[in-house]
Amino acid sequence: MSWSKAKKIAGILMEGFYGTFSKEEYTLIGFGININNNEFPAALSGSAVSAGIYLGQPADLEVFTCCFLAKLSWNLGLLHHEEDCFLSDGEWSNRRPYHPLVERWCQLSNTIDRRVLFGFDVVKSPQYQATVTGISATGGLQLRLDDGTETVEHSGEIRYLD
Repeated sequence: MSWSKAKKIAGILMEGFYGTFSKEEYTLIGFGININNNEFPAALSGSAVSAGIYLGQPADLEVFTCCFLAKLSWNLGLLHHEEDCFLSDGEWSNRRPYHPLVERWCQLSNTIDRRVLFGFDVVKSPQYQATVTGISATGGLQLRLDDGTETVEHSGEIRYLD
């Protein structure tokens, strides 16, 4: 399978909430990772895969969980460190134009240059088709519409068209 046509193995869902009384903002983060799934619903069979399928054998859940949580902790620590530096002196600690996590996402993602369907519920009510051109310094998905217009989306979902 070519990298550009890779199937989805995981997803991250983030939703923002405000406290009922304090109006403090909260972000709920959820992870869905296909570890040892061997079958998927018909609607997902062409676009989803599991780690076990890629490996050709079941993945060790204990090892995966430990590695995942260690990397998650590291990246959350980096996020906190960089935010602290930015709030202290107005610049990222390493003087890069982008946050290191945004740079790393761009290096690892196969989403850039792909055609996508965008919306807040792309299955029931897609809003438009576009080509992903990158990710902004603020973490928004940069999209080029069919008429050449560029836009940045900070929330929503995408579905690959190619």
